Amino acid sequence: MVTWNKKSHTRVIFFAAPKFPQCKRSDSDLKDCLAPAIHNAVKFMKNGIPSLQMLPIDPLSVKKISLEQGAGKPINFKLIMTDTTIRGITGGMTTSAKLVKLSRAVALWSKASCPGPALRNALWFESSWGKKFSHEISASVWDRCPSSIVMHLGSYDRSDIKNRQIEFEVQIPVFDMEGTYELDGKFSLLPLKGNGKFKMALHSYTTNFKLKADAITKNGDVYWDVKSFDLVISNPKNLTVHFDNMFNGNKVLGDSTNKALNDNWEGFWEELRPSMQETFGKIFLEIIKVLFSKVPEKNLFLD
Repeated sequence: MVTWNKKSHTRVIFFAAPKFPQCKRSDSDLKDCLAPAIHNAVKFMKNGIPSLQMLPIDPLSVKKISLEQGAGKPINFKLIMTDTTIRGITGGMTTSAKLVKLSRAVALWSKASCPGPALRNALWFESSWGKKFSHEISASVWDRCPSSIVMHLGSYDRSDIKNRQIEFEVQIPVFDMEGTYELDGKFSLLPLKGNGKFKMALHSYTTNFKLKADAITKNGDVYWDVKSFDLVISNPKNLTVHFDNMFNGNKVLGDSTNKALNDNWEGFWEELRPSMQETFGKIFLEIIKVLFSKVPEKNLFLD
């Protein structure tokens, strides 16, 4: 379906495109619709959406990224990346975006398979946003129910569409950055100092996103005013880095330092991770805010 903005006479095709299925908010199977909907929306945003004044996001150009870690500690460094090109944002697969509430089918299956106390504990999982499946309840269900049910419950991600809060998980094959850098500090006993061109790539990892928004009304339509967009990166298979011109162009020291960082990538990544998560959460928040400020809720979800 194609819709028209009568005031500007521009054609808006984004959420009417077949690649972006609309999900019904009240549907118990929303979890089955939401993940592919998010996946297809991200793919559609890759090359930008001129009708929404949205620039391409893959590759994404970022003027400046500052990462600082461990000030005053044995491991500390400051890394400033400028004119950075980021690739791979849209290359992932959204693997889950599920509801907190158990579906009726799962609840009935649990009732037929578990004794009463375990079922009551399982139904507590139909909780409001923010409650957690506690260790005690998880253990209680595990003791009384088939493991397949417990595994099913434990796999649920949280989404609360009515309250405009979504969590989803994305598996990303590779996320790479290149640009200009300034680096100063140390990693363990290894001094880090240089400036010039850099390349960095994170391979085969999982990112969990959490979006929270409020409702605002504009011209009679409800929009999502996105307040936060947090992310947690986990389980990367590798991090590769290369910094040119380290130690004023000393090739021997530069090569050995790059090799040490790549050989000890897990430790280096753990130092980078907190700042990376915070920084990219802010970058993606700005992108998401633009999108949701221009597309009304009625074009996101069916009633």
